[in-house]
Amino acid sequence: MTLGAELLGPSPLSKVWLIPAGVATSLACLLSFINILLHLKNYRRPHAQRLTVRIIFMIPVFAFSSWVSLALPQAALILGALREIYEAFVIYCFFNLLITYLGGEREMLISMHKRPPVPYVFPVSMWQRYMDPGDPYTFLKLKRGVLHFIYIKPLCAISTMLITWVGDHYDGFNVDQGHAILAIIYNISYSACLWCLSMFFIATKEDLRPFRAVPKFLCIKAVIFFSFWQGVVISIFVKLGIIHNTEIFLADHIATAAQDFLLCLEVFPAAIGHLTAFPASDYRPRPGKPSGRLPIFRAARDSMGIMDVWRDTVDTFTGEGFDYRTFEPAEGVAGTARRRIASGLRYVEGGKKKYWLESLRRTSANGPSIPRASLDGEGGRPSIALRFALDPNLEDVYAEARCLIYGDYNCPIVDEMPKGMNHPSNLDESTATGEPPGSKGKRKGKGKARSKRSSGNPRARASSPPVDVYDEESALLHPPW
Repeated sequence: MTLGAELLGPSPLSKVWLIPAGVATSLACLLSFINILLHLKNYRRPHAQRLTVRIIFMIPVFAFSSWVSLALPQAALILGALREIYEAFVIYCFFNLLITYLGGEREMLISMHKRPPVPYVFPVSMWQRYMDPGDPYTFLKLKRGVLHFIYIKPLCAISTMLITWVGDHYDGFNVDQGHAILAIIYNISYSACLWCLSMFFIATKEDLRPFRAVPKFLCIKAVIFFSFWQGVVISIFVKLGIIHNTEIFLADHIATAAQDFLLCLEVFPAAIGHLTAFPASDYRPRPGKPSGRLPIFRAARDSMGIMDVWRDTVDTFTGEGFDYRTFEPAEGVAGTARRRIASGLRYVEGGKKKYWLESLRRTSANGPSIPRASLDGEGGRPSIALRFALDPNLEDVYAEARCLIYGDYNCPIVDEMPKGMNHPSNLDESTATGEPPGSKGKRKGKGKARSKRSSGNPRARASSPPVDVYDEESALLHPPW
C-alpha cells in the first residue's frame, strides 16, 4: 500500500473520524503520562525502571502519531516509520527488562547452568532438537536475534520512504516491487526477533512468574500484533476492491486513514493494560523502611538516555565477554576454579569452548588430582609476594570519605524516611555536616554527580543482582570500614 497517497479534494471524512480518535488518544496519553510520572516519582531501581518508562511511552508515540497522520495525511509516511522504529525499540527494552528481573546476564546464566535442555520450537526444531539454556553462546545468539531488529527496522523505514519518493518523481520505477522486497526482509527479521524472544521466554518462564511477565508480554504483543495484522487485512481489502476509490478519496488514503483510526481507538485499552501490568507500586518502599530515589528530573534524564543501548549493541555484536570463562559458575568462589582446573577442566580458543580431561576427572571429581604444593607456586615453591605502595592522595580521600555518614554528598539521591523514624543526620550532626539540627524527612545532594548513571553497561552490572537504592540503615549498621 502506498502510504504517501494524496487527497483528491477536501477531507470531510477526516473531520468525522478525528473527534472520536482525538478523545481516545487524549485519554490514552493521559493515563500513560500519569503512569510515567508515578514511576519517575518512585525511581528507586533505575536499571529496571528506565526500561519500563520506555515501554510505557510506546502508547503516547502510537496514539499521537496515528492521530496526526489522520489529521495530516501528508505526514503519514514519516510518522508511520517513526512509530514502527519505536515498536522495534520497545521489543528490545522488554527483552532487557526480563534479563534485569532475573538479576542480570551473569546471574541468569549461572542459575540455569545445570538445567535440562529446552526443546526448540518450529522451525529450528526441524534440524536441532534441544537448546542449552545456560550456554552463554546460545544466549548470545538469542540476544543478537532480538537486537538486530531495532537496526533493521530503521533501514527498512528509510528505504520505504526513498522508494516512495523515487516512484513519485521518476516514471517507470517499479514501486510495488521495491515495497515487496522490503516487506520480505522486514517479515524475516521480525519473525526471527519474535522467535528469539519466545525461546528466551520459554526457557525462563518459571523464573519470571513472580514478576508477572506474562501480562507485560501480552500488553506489548497486543499493540504490536493488532497494528501489524490489521494493516495486512486492510491491504487485502484494497487488493480485493472492498476498499476502493471514491469521488473524494483514493483507496490507499482510505486504507491509511482506517489503520490510523483503529490504532487511535486501540491505544486506550492498551494504556489501561500498561497501567495494570507496569504499576509504579512495584517500586514503592516497604512500610517502615527508609529508602532512596532519584529526583524526578534526574530520573527523567536517566530514562531518556540511550548510551546503554549503544554499549549493549557493541558488546552483543562483537561478542566481547561472552565465553565460558566469564559465565563459569565457579567464578567468585575462593579456590573452586583452581580445583576444577586441577580436576580436568580445560578452556580452548580463548575461553570460547571448554572440555573435561576424562582421566583426571575419573581420578578425582571433587579435588585436585596433582600435588597441592604445585597449585601454590611454580615447582612447589611459594608464590612471590607483590609489594604495593600507598598513594597519599587516595589515603586522604579515603580518610575524608570515612567522616561522611551518608557517603558522597554529591550523589543525587533523595532520602525518604517513614513518619516517626529519626533521620541518621540527628545521630551526630556536629561531625557529619555541621548543619543545624532538624533536617528530617528528605535530603537532596548538592552539586553534580561525578558518575554518569544513565547509561550503564548491562553486563558490567550483571555480575551481581542490581542494587540501585542506597540503604542508609544498612550502611550505618555495617560500615565499609
